[in-house]
Amino acid sequence: MGLAVLAEDGSEMTSKMWEIRAMKKLGYLIFPFSIYFGSYDLARISQRHTHQSNIDLRVGSIVAHANSLPPANRKHIK
Repeated sequence: MGLAVLAEDGSEMTSKMWEIRAMKKLGYLIFPFSIYFGSYDLARISQRHTHQSNIDLRVGSIVAHANSLPPANRKHIK
């Protein structure tokens, strides 16, 4: 799909950032919570001009198209 998850400043995410992001995303797997978290997150994402989820805001990450990044920032994308 060509998406990249980066820190907000365009640098590579640290292991700690990935751990926090993964633990928060696990909430989407638990059925009763997944409906609530999913619908709440979609509503909040559509209201923000950056289209960041609550998890992305808390961690300090952003999802972007890999091809839209400057070449210097693409070197750590796999």
